Amino acid sequence: MWQRFSGNALGRYAIGLFATAVALLLRKLLDPLLDDHAPYITVLLTIIFLAMYAGVGPSLVAVIFGVLGVTYLFVEPRGSFNVHNIPTHIESSLGFLIASACIIIVGEAIRNSQRERAKQTAALAMSAAQLRQFLETAPTGLKRCRRDLRYLAANSAYAQLVGLPVDEILGRTLVEVMGVDGWEKIRPYVERVLRGERVEYETMLTYTKGGARVVHVVYTPEKEGEEVVGWIASVTDITEFRHIEKQLQIEKVEKLAAAGQLAASLAHEINNPLSAVINILYLLGRSEFDPTSAKLISMATNEIGRVARIVRQSLSYYRVGTAATDVDLAALVEESLQVFSDRFQRSGIALSRTITPATRVMGFADEIRQVVDNLLVNSEEATPRGGHVTVCLRQSRSWQHVNELGARLIVADNGCGIPRAYLPRVSDAFFTTKAEKGTGLGLWVVKGVVEKHGGNLKIRSSAAPGRSGTVISIFWPKEPTRKR
Repeated sequence: MWQRFSGNALGRYAIGLFATAVALLLRKLLDPLLDDHAPYITVLLTIIFLAMYAGVGPSLVAVIFGVLGVTYLFVEPRGSFNVHNIPTHIESSLGFLIASACIIIVGEAIRNSQRERAKQTAALAMSAAQLRQFLETAPTGLKRCRRDLRYLAANSAYAQLVGLPVDEILGRTLVEVMGVDGWEKIRPYVERVLRGERVEYETMLTYTKGGARVVHVVYTPEKEGEEVVGWIASVTDITEFRHIEKQLQIEKVEKLAAAGQLAASLAHEINNPLSAVINILYLLGRSEFDPTSAKLISMATNEIGRVARIVRQSLSYYRVGTAATDVDLAALVEESLQVFSDRFQRSGIALSRTITPATRVMGFADEIRQVVDNLLVNSEEATPRGGHVTVCLRQSRSWQHVNELGARLIVADNGCGIPRAYLPRVSDAFFTTKAEKGTGLGLWVVKGVVEKHGGNLKIRSSAAPGRSGTVISIFWPKEPTRKR
């Protein structure tokens, strides 16, 4: 009833008039006891009530009608506005007005304070409700535990992981909920968080009703001052993720095994015709030709021989030797550039080089040549007509180990570049950005050979329009440091 009337302005003013009338009537009833004393006593009490609950407007209305009512009803001559004792009436009325003004000011201040507190309470309630909704809908299990290992809070995701309703978790201990084996498994981590450490770990836990799950857990200590009174934990179920990861690893191994079988089959099938071509070139080399033709036949013989060795390696699944030899890396790069120079010229691509002579490393010449050729092929295919490819070879030091000497080979182009999202995968087997043109094995082979030699491969690339291109840097140590 009160809320219905006080909820709008008209209702509050009606309440003010009604309360004033009741106050005057009550004063009339008390008149035999009070006579001419304290004519405003009941109206003043009404002003206090209205100032607290109705507001400034209704209170002022009550003040006005209170003065008029008291003047008419309780000041001599009664029943008339002709006041005989004006000084006394003015004095009492002025005191009433001053007291009413103070009451209204204080009441409005209290009302404002109450409204502000109500707003803050509502905001806090809304924030708490939103937080509860967020915690309940979060896919990550969340829990809060006391130092005595009892649960203080848990959300639905954690309850689902554990296999118990939330109300059956709260108040119980970790041992009761997780079982003795589960508790013993996480005990070292709990001891660490109770020492004030932030703890993060992954493990497989067998819950009493939830079964075995692989979880990623983060513990954050909860403190009061310097004392650790408990901890808050986030528990993420990564069982399916680990299962998928394992399946992908199996598929990758199977795919690589299939590639090995394919490589072996290709080596077997291609080796015989290659041997025939090598024999023909050998016979041609024994015949009389002009110097230019003889040089071309010699180059063809060397290249076909290298192809035969690459085939025997079966795309790096077969190792042709166990002992590294001294390799003139500068001469090897020059040979590749000479072979590819016509191809770059036909593609309309400028090819520049800066080669430090007699740059030597210990390694496997055919495999290093395979790396250089793969990089040149990639740059030529990625660079449009009118583009530019730069090859640089110099003596250098390792960026990771400054005391390690070696050589650095850099192949840079201003081609289409590699999108940032693809960079982490470009050296994975069978991953290609060339659609049907690529096999996805070029950079995979490059990475394998570089790692075999104990080197380091760095790829920087941008596919941004106007500043696209790729820079590949390879450090070759003077002595291979990895086992072969």
